[in-house]
Amino acid sequence: MNLREAFKQLQADILAGNAAILQGPPGFGKTDLMLKIAKWWLDHNKRLNPKSRVGFSCFFMATQTPIGFTGLPWKGERTWTDPTGKEHKYTITDPAIPQWYMATDLETGEVRPANLFDSVFLVIEEWGQGAPETKRAGAEVLRIGGTPPYYLPAGSPRIACSNVDPRDGVTKEFDFIIGRRASRQVTGNVDVWLEDFADKPYSWGGKTWEVMPFTKAWAKQHPEVLFENKPEKQGPWCNPRSLTMADRYVQTITEMNGGTTPAKESFFVEGLEGYIGMAATMSYCNDLQFMLDLPQYEDVVKDPLNTPVPTKADLQMMMAYQMAGRCKVEHLAAVISYVSRLPKDMSVTFISSLLRRDYKNIINQAPMQAWIAKNAHLVSIIASLA
Repeated sequence: MNLREAFKQLQADILAGNAAILQGPPGFGKTDLMLKIAKWWLDHNKRLNPKSRVGFSCFFMATQTPIGFTGLPWKGERTWTDPTGKEHKYTITDPAIPQWYMATDLETGEVRPANLFDSVFLVIEEWGQGAPETKRAGAEVLRIGGTPPYYLPAGSPRIACSNVDPRDGVTKEFDFIIGRRASRQVTGNVDVWLEDFADKPYSWGGKTWEVMPFTKAWAKQHPEVLFENKPEKQGPWCNPRSLTMADRYVQTITEMNGGTTPAKESFFVEGLEGYIGMAATMSYCNDLQFMLDLPQYEDVVKDPLNTPVPTKADLQMMMAYQMAGRCKVEHLAAVISYVSRLPKDMSVTFISSLLRRDYKNIINQAPMQAWIAKNAHLVSIIASLA
């Protein structure tokens, strides 16, 4: 199932009170999906009770030991009174609060113990890479949200994420754990990647980024490369995460080179290969040569009715994404005039990509409203992007 389908499955698992494990190749967006589901869970709880306090706990399994689940053993004392009224004091093991029991408030960012929330969304990252003994210790935390004496608030979601390949460090899974949670398998889908991630601004390293229009067009044309299998000999390969990293690299290299991408330079090719492997790099660079020969945004804005329109479908798609990625509000009328000269499906690609990128500032502009009026049969598509 793709990530969008997995979202629905996990929603149902959570509402049913069941734990689940989300499995798939590295770099497919499992962690990003957890953040989206956490946001949904916050909204769901707020609809039921506006005053509810919802926390988020992310526990990295690969670096943990069994004590990470049970809490560090500590000396404690407890007193009991017998039927005669005599008190008896005993030394007991009183474990410290384990890391997974500390959660971040999804509204305020404050970190506090799970019992101070109404619900805590627990994500156990890299479950498969945990040592066998750590998996045993974490089994009950995943199944019911705790192990004595620490438990999440009743009804709190529990989801584990994992890769599936021994080359990723995945260790043996036990049947007694498999039978206590649902299993969800993630596969790649380029449209979901484009619509739910690449068409929208995202934050990384303290900056806001946008995936380049060319990168989106290339991925759309080559989904088999975007989701290629790992190479037999270990090394970089292309997946949504590595391509997004490579896209940021291309943006910075282009900026350092005065605004021109050095697509023919060997250092650029070698640099890109270090992110997505040579096969994907050669495909990316070959297509990039065609993109550099396309009409520029400035040409379109200056003369939208006479700027040449590509005749090949792949170049038309590149042009649609390029216009959507660079379009400014003040140039909207000119860009729409140009894009309207492309085939109808490319106009839809342009409009949907543009609205996913900046819906609030674009949708009520006069040129956009005029386009919608002329394409009334596409109103349902537009409404879905709101």
